[in-house]
Amino acid sequence: MRCSPVRAVVRVRLAPQLPLAAFERWLRASRPVQDAVLVTGDVDYELRLECRSFADLGDALTRICGYPGVEVASTGLVLREVAGLGARARAHRHVNRDEVTMRRLPTM
Repeated sequence: MRCSPVRAVVRVRLAPQLPLAAFERWLRASRPVQDAVLVTGDVDYELRLECRSFADLGDALTRICGYPGVEVASTGLVLREVAGLGARARAHRHVNRDEVTMRRLPTM
């Protein structure tokens, strides 16, 4: 019997001195991280993780928390995706993962 993957959205804050490019390289090498976006607001990144089990999700969160200068602000389990949006988003996605990330805006 095959179990469905455990998916989660993880919101993280970075220490001000942490270089974004270094963190993004680390994210690319992290197998559970399926997608990451730099956002404005109370966190710096939203990560989408996909793991084989809750134990694997726990391990992934431990690794993320262990990265120097990273704080996990919140984690939410994905219950289901809204039908019809994923394919449309993938069709319009033209992201160069090696592109230089813009600098974080100072907080107001």
